[in-house]
Amino acid sequence: MKLYCNLHLALLLLSPLNSSGEDRNNLRLARATDSLEERETKQEDNLNIEEQNDPLKEPEFQQEDSTSDEEHEEHDHDHDHDHKNSNHQEIEQEENLIVDAINHDHPIVKPETQQEDNLSVVLDGPTKSLKKVETQQESKPRGEERGEEVNHLRPNRPSESLKQLGAQEQDIINELVDRMKPRNFFVEADTNFDTIDFANATTPKTINIPPKQFFHLHHMKSGGSSLNSFLGCGLSRAKSYYSTHDQKLNMPQSRLSECSYSSFKSCTSDPKNSCKSRIENAAYMEYCAPLSAANQFGWDKADAVTVLRHPVDRVWSMFRFQTSRCFKCKNLTDVYNDMDELGMDAMEMYGGGVCLGQLTNHITRNLQSIIDNDDWSDHSDDHARMSDALDNLQNRFTVVGLLERLDETVDLLSHSFPWLKPVLEGEKRKCNVPHVNSSPGNNSCGPNHGHWDLPAHPDEKTRKAIEAHNQLDIKVYEVAKLHFELQLKAAKAQSTNA
Repeated sequence: MKLYCNLHLALLLLSPLNSSGEDRNNLRLARATDSLEERETKQEDNLNIEEQNDPLKEPEFQQEDSTSDEEHEEHDHDHDHDHKNSNHQEIEQEENLIVDAINHDHPIVKPETQQEDNLSVVLDGPTKSLKKVETQQESKPRGEERGEEVNHLRPNRPSESLKQLGAQEQDIINELVDRMKPRNFFVEADTNFDTIDFANATTPKTINIPPKQFFHLHHMKSGGSSLNSFLGCGLSRAKSYYSTHDQKLNMPQSRLSECSYSSFKSCTSDPKNSCKSRIENAAYMEYCAPLSAANQFGWDKADAVTVLRHPVDRVWSMFRFQTSRCFKCKNLTDVYNDMDELGMDAMEMYGGGVCLGQLTNHITRNLQSIIDNDDWSDHSDDHARMSDALDNLQNRFTVVGLLERLDETVDLLSHSFPWLKPVLEGEKRKCNVPHVNSSPGNNSCGPNHGHWDLPAHPDEKTRKAIEAHNQLDIKVYEVAKLHFELQLKAAKAQSTNA
């Protein structure tokens, strides 16, 4: 079952992207969601209401500033009563359209004020997966388009609609409970060792864990290096902790990274490259590369984890990290201008490899398993790219974490992989997530090759430029946040029933 059948995701994909994050239409959709949830709560209570050329490394930790709910509310006490009523009617119409589309499997069409990206959402097939499709006609005013149907739905909306949405979310949580259930390949390998007959063979000195068990998909500057250290600690500790034999458990490890871009391209394109055997025989992999590379080497069935970071913070962190070597001490807005004007030819002016690719929709590209295209200037497949990325985000990974919610991410990882618990009973060694790969103390971009002291966060002009060049990543990240909440519910449900 696909995990697209979520009302919040439908609202997200309906809403146009904007640089400020405070667009009136987005607020209307968010409030419509709140209204639906409030009705459902009342209904339950009252029963009658609803590296080579590109020496890139990985991340630094930078907590995203939280924003209070009050800063995002659209309450204006100076508005007159008629204006409030008008807004309320628009919200109710938005709710009705979404609920009706979900019940009848037809496209959710936005009104004219929400057609900027010329896209709509279709609930497709028995699993009700959401797909983005281009809208071929102008939308009409809501009353003309829907006739009396909206008015008919409003006073007597069937309670089954909200119950159905709740049931769909519960189906998603149930699937996540199964996908995230605790597993321990160390214990499995140790137990299986007793079933091996060594009568005609030499008893091995170690207990080898079978290949292709677990990998981390690393997005640069998203806490990946720190997470690798955390995973390495857990792996090292588990080798002796879970062994009940004289032999230690052995987990062969390897990595594939675009940081050494020429080595990466050779490994993925040359069938005679020795990396193939090393990767295919590893039990644990670090992939600082697109998901398609993991699939290429047969890791499509392995347990996988990944951690995302807000796209603006990720790009700004990358710029601060490689200000000199990748971006030649230029302002980020100037780098973007060169990218827009020259396309892929801009790579001749800047660091090679994936330097410029890091600045535009890098997360979306990394999450792709079907589309393998390094051309960041090519937007002809943007819809397919995002569809592929969203499918993998919600259906491929055992755990999807968020850097901004690191403690809860560690809890989710420890839930699915008990050997990653920071503290194991009877074990002295503790495993925590360290802070590594922070920005350099001297980027040599200041006067006399001194340090250009860049702020922790970009200014407004730079932020808007980052947002404009990372529209797909912003959408994907918003879905990741919703998915994260469902994972928390699934882990809680699993723990409650254990």
